[in-house]
Amino acid sequence: MKKFLNLFFAAVLILVSAESLYAADLKVNGEYRVRGYSYSSVTGQDYGQGDSADYIDQRFLLTGTVTQGMTSGIAELDLNDSKPWGDPANPGYGAKLASKVHQAYLNVTFANANLMAGKRNIQLGHGIILNDTADNIAVRIPLQMLSIDLAYLKLNEPDSLTNTHLTTNDLDRNGFLINLGIKPTDTLGLGLFLISDSRKLAGGFDNDVQNVIGLTLDGQMGPLGVVFEYDHIGGTASNALTAPTACAGAAATCNYKGQNILLAAHANVGVAEVG
Repeated sequence: MKKFLNLFFAAVLILVSAESLYAADLKVNGEYRVRGYSYSSVTGQDYGQGDSADYIDQRFLLTGTVTQGMTSGIAELDLNDSKPWGDPANPGYGAKLASKVHQAYLNVTFANANLMAGKRNIQLGHGIILNDTADNIAVRIPLQMLSIDLAYLKLNEPDSLTNTHLTTNDLDRNGFLINLGIKPTDTLGLGLFLISDSRKLAGGFDNDVQNVIGLTLDGQMGPLGVVFEYDHIGGTASNALTAPTACAGAAATCNYKGQNILLAAHANVGVAEVG
């Protein structure tokens, strides 16, 4: 899959370089955020000396978009190479944050579809299941009242699948998703998504598998707004990775399932919004 991704990105880059860069449109914007934290009883001992942590962190996102013809390149830098302000007493709070590339992807707009490839932020529904960046290849098909997203996600890829790469955080992990957005009116939005991801062990065997089906609704009636989401979660967990007590034997596999339910309402009351 790595070779396929490299060939795919090379083909897209050739498409970009084929057009003149002199007429490219460059847009740059930034977002700066400061947050304050105050923790008490971080070790569970209210009377413990130094049992608190107070500090402030910052984040600066710098986004640049270069558009030429039907191709756009989007890069978003997360500039956080500094310690948070303050001296937290508890280790682990206010750790040094390193600068990184938050997003970097290409968006090619065709007559009836968009093709996106690279590291891009993906949000499903209201972000309960997935709202994060991932290396992915996606196709978006916008219709009159319906948008369709199809994507392949590379969630993790180790250097190899030998026995030295069997830890929980260093497994080959792939995901596939379908995301449908329905907008019958300006005040009503429906969503339906399916995401399936699997973690691969040495020897080429798929191990842990997770499948999520989600249904969302966003409605607005005058000053009143309603938000709803239901997620059905199911999958299998191998004893080789997670060692759950319910699985007997080294090769046993557990089945699991669960649900998420979100229901919220909000309304504008004068100059304030109450939710």
